[in-house]
Amino acid sequence: MTQPKKPRQKNIKLTDIQKQYKKVNTYKTHILNEKENKVIRYYEVFDETRIQELIKEAYEDVVYAEENGLNTFKDVGDVSGDMKFIKYIYFLIIKHMTELKNEIVGNLEEKSRLFNQIEAIGLFHELMENVFLPEEVSKVLERVGNFALLANQMTEKEKEERQKALESVQHPLMKKKLEEGMNNA
Repeated sequence: MTQPKKPRQKNIKLTDIQKQYKKVNTYKTHILNEKENKVIRYYEVFDETRIQELIKEAYEDVVYAEENGLNTFKDVGDVSGDMKFIKYIYFLIIKHMTELKNEIVGNLEEKSRLFNQIEAIGLFHELMENVFLPEEVSKVLERVGNFALLANQMTEKEKEERQKALESVQHPLMKKKLEEGMNNA
């Protein structure tokens, strides 16, 4: 029995790249309320640059929350910090993948208030359930997970390197000062 033939391989061409680029930079329109003629424009396919901007903003907001003692991404009651963070990523998807990007500004507290308003009026669920393609949302979550994994690996490597450096110091007073500095870091 003969093997089925594989399709012939084709080199990607500049026109292919331009078509894909146009696709990721084209707004689609979703009708939110026909009576009031309210619509929202969004990107059906998520651009890698926008995803990177989203990840950068999420990272900066996590750092801000930690530096300011906010519970935004921490376990509170029955709600885990991980679930709060994922929901916040969904909010950032709404921000970065719709025309709301320039309107959703400010610090983490201000964005949290806006998120609560978007959720309260049902816009959050409308966009996440009826507008954004699940594979595009999954793509963002995968990139965020990869970033978090890499950041954790780098943190662990840094701790190992600090420990090695500490072990190489012979002078007791110098070693004590270094240990104190590492405990404060």
